[in-house]
Amino acid sequence: MVEVFKTNVKYQEEANGIIDHIRNAFDGYDANFDLEDCDKILRVCSQTKKIDAESIIKIVQNSGFDAEVLDEDTKILTSGFSDIKSDLIILTTSLSFLVL
Repeated sequence: MVEVFKTNVKYQEEANGIIDHIRNAFDGYDANFDLEDCDKILRVCSQTKKIDAESIIKIVQNSGFDAEVLDEDTKILTSGFSDIKSDLIILTTSLSFLVL
């Protein structure tokens, strides 16, 4: 199970603290941030349990930040963006060699 949240966390140190809180509060949950994404994405996953979104939001809020669950359409777009960005970099690099 995976749940994706939009946050306003800006710095990796802040993100690391929230990740630690999530891991300590929920056995079997893992979490990571994509702070380069415009929505400062927090992904929480578990191999065995449904993600308790309300509790995750409270942990983020208690740390001084905002969080909201992203809708399914946004999750799909966000989850593939990193791959697309990498593909564009490779394509741009390849095209620049062709032009020369």
